[in-house]
Amino acid sequence: MSSEKSSPIKKIALIAAPILVVALVVILILLPSGQDDGTPVDPTNGDTGSYGSDVLSGSEDSDDGLDSAVDSETGSTETENFPSSEDTNNTIDDANGLSWIRNGDTITITDYPTAGTVLEIPAVIDGSPVTAIGDRAFYDSRTLTSVTIPDSVTSIGEYAFENCYALTSVTLPDSVTSIGTYAFRNCIALASVTLPKGITKISENLFDGCNALASITIPDGVTSIGKYAFWKCKALTSVTIPQSVKTIEEYAFLTCSALTSVVIPEGVTDIGGMAFGECSSLTSVTLPGSIASIGQRAFSLCDIADVWYSGSEADRAKILFGENHGLDRNSVTWHYGS
Repeated sequence: MSSEKSSPIKKIALIAAPILVVALVVILILLPSGQDDGTPVDPTNGDTGSYGSDVLSGSEDSDDGLDSAVDSETGSTETENFPSSEDTNNTIDDANGLSWIRNGDTITITDYPTAGTVLEIPAVIDGSPVTAIGDRAFYDSRTLTSVTIPDSVTSIGEYAFENCYALTSVTLPDSVTSIGTYAFRNCIALASVTLPKGITKISENLFDGCNALASITIPDGVTSIGKYAFWKCKALTSVTIPQSVKTIEEYAFLTCSALTSVVIPEGVTDIGGMAFGECSSLTSVTLPGSIASIGQRAFSLCDIADVWYSGSEADRAKILFGENHGLDRNSVTWHYGS
């Protein structure tokens, strides 16, 4: 009986099997082979053979200043940044040995790989004016003794001459309007410098560690003397501050141990904390009636005997003094209306 009941099922199986085989063959034919023929495929539209070709051929659609390489096996692109011709460093093939960069129609000095001693920077390079000394351009140039900067230059970058230990002379033209922070830090042989008339601020740490600097005249037009501007200028005996200055920031003259007197002119309103701290030879200070605040420890560890103040005793009471400012000791005599 079981054999008779199973016979219809066998008949159905015999009929269905060929159909399934045919269907499987059709599916295999319709499916892609999966074999990579090495032709790159554009992932955006599935086109083959042209992906990346516009970059390689230098078509107008490619990015300026960029060269792109296409991997022939994977079709992927690897882009390398190559600066355009206007941004390429160049070296002067003459005795100056300066490296420079073109910025539009002007030139910025970027490096001084030559171990020279006396340098006169040219006003024109490759037909364009030299307008800037870049950040760290002469950093650690330890053989350099003298630099003359042309009057085409308007800015000197940060750290530009830091650690130029042998530098004794630098000529700064009045065309310079900005000098970056740390620009002459640790120029330990620099004994004197004339600051350009065009600057409006003495930047932070500008002459920090210039322990041979004996005198400095700050030009009229400067409105602030930055933090640590003359820190550790231990040979500094005199400083001339113009009436344009409004603020002397924190630590500006910290540890100027040879400074014996200082005249703060009318117009200055604020003297920051520790501005003249540890000026151990400082015995006399002239203060203007315009002074509104003297910061914490501004004159601490000084040897001040006399304060010459243009205001009255009542005006003195209005000054905001920070703690331990150093001008209230019993040994200090205030002279009013001076």
